[in-house]
Amino acid sequence: MIKIFKKPLMIMAFVLALAICFVAIEPSNAENDSNLKIELKWNIRAGVDRYETSVLIARSKFEDSSRAFLVSGEVFADALVVGPVAGKYNEPILLTTRNNAPTVVSDYVKKSKIRNIIAIGGEKYVPNSVINSLKK
Repeated sequence: MIKIFKKPLMIMAFVLALAICFVAIEPSNAENDSNLKIELKWNIRAGVDRYETSVLIARSKFEDSSRAFLVSGEVFADALVVGPVAGKYNEPILLTTRNNAPTVVSDYVKKSKIRNIIAIGGEKYVPNSVINSLKK
């Protein structure tokens, strides 16, 4: 028997909240100062929904990217799995619905330098119709 839990939604909200807070740790004058100082800088990006937030992050941190990962905004596991890969290659993660690409995501892809989209997840969550709608 398969049990359905509502806690994954809470976990997803928590993970997305962490994802929109980037922390940069920079030593200040470490060569001349025996006491290492750490300065924390918070850059918060928040849209009206998770789809707009993914675009705001992409615009602010990945403006020169020619490639992006496209994952379902409805199932958080795929976004969690691709996170380290996207970080390694310095590529944005954009969220979509299974019915259509949100207008904010579609507009961003069409106006940005993105030429390649890598869909993560099955056809059920990121259908070909959504991927094809993002082609330039």
